This record gives sequence, C-alpha cells and structure tokens, in this order.
Amino acid sequence: MIQLDVEHALRKPHQWKYAVTAGLTTCTLLYFMTAVPGYYVYGRDTQSPIYDSLPMGAGRTVATIVMTIHVILAIPIFTTSFSLEFEQFARVDEHRIGKLGAWFARAVIRTITMV
Repeated sequence: MIQLDVEHALRKPHQWKYAVTAGLTTCTLLYFMTAVPGYYVYGRDTQSPIYDSLPMGAGRTVATIVMTIHVILAIPIFTTSFSLEFEQFARVDEHRIGKLGAWFARAVIRTITMV
C-alpha cells in the first residue's frame, strides 16, 4: 500500500519505476564508492563500519559525523512507511473519526514511532 501512497504523490505516477530505479542505483553507487577504495586500501584488515579502519584524527572524526548524519536523516524514510502502514491497520480515516481526530491519531502514532 505504501507504494501506492508514494506513487500517488508523484507528479507523474507512471514514472514510479524510474524513481525507484534511480534512487536504488544512486545508493548502490555511493556505497560502492565507499567500499571499493576502503577494501583496496585496507584489504582483509578492513573493519566494519569502514571508518573503524581509518587512523585516529580529523578524517575519522569527519567520517563518523557524516555517517551519523546519514543514518539520522534516513530514519524518516523508514518510519514514514511504518507509520502509514500502521495508520491503515488502525483504520485512521478522516471519514471515520473526523479530520481533527485523524490528525490527532496520526500525530500520536508518528510521535510514538519516533520515540
């Protein structure tokens, strides 16, 4: 159902497959751009996460900060999908509980999800 919600929000919904393909391809390329040089430089001694392989100093600190920001900014993508599914499961609907009731129910569900 989430696909339909996101697809419906697109200006041109029939281009959903292109949006998904472009997003996944971009993520894959970015991860390869991190993994390949890391494994090339550190070989079998590479640690996970990759920034654990870096020597202590500014580079490692920046890498840790960037990865932390990445994870924090990615959280809404997953929580939104979960929240929308749960709202549908809980039958949060403006026609059933009113506009204000639906807004309040969504706010509670999304707040609890984030906590």
